[in-house]
Amino acid sequence: MAEAFRFLSGLHLDLRMDWKVVCFLLVCGVSVSLQAKIPNAYKKYTASTEGCPCWWDLTKTTECGCCKEGVNAMQCGYPKHKYCHKKTKIGCPGIPANKFTLSSKGYPCFTEKERVTDCAWCIPGRYQCSGKKKAMCSTGKLKQCDAVMSDCHHIPHSCDVNASCVPNGKFQKQTLYKCQCNDGYTGNGIQCFDSEGNMGVDPKQMVSVTMKVNSDYYLYPHTPDQFPNGALLDSLISEMSAANNSCTSNECEVT
Repeated sequence: MAEAFRFLSGLHLDLRMDWKVVCFLLVCGVSVSLQAKIPNAYKKYTASTEGCPCWWDLTKTTECGCCKEGVNAMQCGYPKHKYCHKKTKIGCPGIPANKFTLSSKGYPCFTEKERVTDCAWCIPGRYQCSGKKKAMCSTGKLKQCDAVMSDCHHIPHSCDVNASCVPNGKFQKQTLYKCQCNDGYTGNGIQCFDSEGNMGVDPKQMVSVTMKVNSDYYLYPHTPDQFPNGALLDSLISEMSAANNSCTSNECEVT
């Protein structure tokens, strides 16, 4: 009986050890699988493919890759935003025209009057393309694309409402400019946040508001043309009229 007990105990221990080995192999397998998703060009510099804010769009707080520390790494721009690469003055491999382009989106488009941040973020001194090539930057030669210098001096609506356009050195004897968040705000200049994490809203930005107001009113005896709007709707009409009267030019209209 004693011999049998020792045999069964040993078997139980072996089985338990086998499960530990299996679990260890599974964990390692998952880790290797996740690491395999990172291409070799970025593996040395990328800690994870998500969990960090995107430098080119700070509203995306966890959708970009996190870089390893101590390897002189930089986070890549779109569409390689899941990875990091060796820190240089040009864009990461895989980004269109990366010698001139840091990110294929994130910078306001010079062709749009509104602040649509759907165009390329260029290396200082390079030109933002338009149309079908808006996701890349160039040297500015017309044969490459219709473009303008990609800074806030040439694209006036680039900066956040709480940022200023300031000099940023020179490139080939030409003064460059960049958007810089004002005191009390942090961000990349295109997007600035206050101490509570709120991003500013441009007062000139066009917005559309749709409201549905129901008003019940009972009138007896009934008199033609005497059915009123009601107190709530009369108040709303009055406030909208006041807002419309505040427009001193054709820049705004309330309808």
